[in-house]
Amino acid sequence: MDHEHAAGLHELLANEADAHITVDLQNVTLVDRATVQLLAGVEADGIRIVNCPRYVRTWMTAERDSQPQRTEESDEQQPDAGAPTR
Repeated sequence: MDHEHAAGLHELLANEADAHITVDLQNVTLVDRATVQLLAGVEADGIRIVNCPRYVRTWMTAERDSQPQRTEESDEQQPDAGAPTR
């Protein structure tokens, strides 16, 4: 799976109304970083991932652990990205 496949998967998941989604990676043997980041993010959002190759699972965990933790409180304290800073 490369970044183009990841973009397609992201689009499919974004358009899915069912809250109980499972992504089966049984036939996936090769992924790139964009795919791993997408999988880690959608799993954190509650999508179930099954038959995930061990190296992909390990990489997803590393990607998730390397991201700063976001909380509602920290989101409220950060200035709007488009707002000028002083």
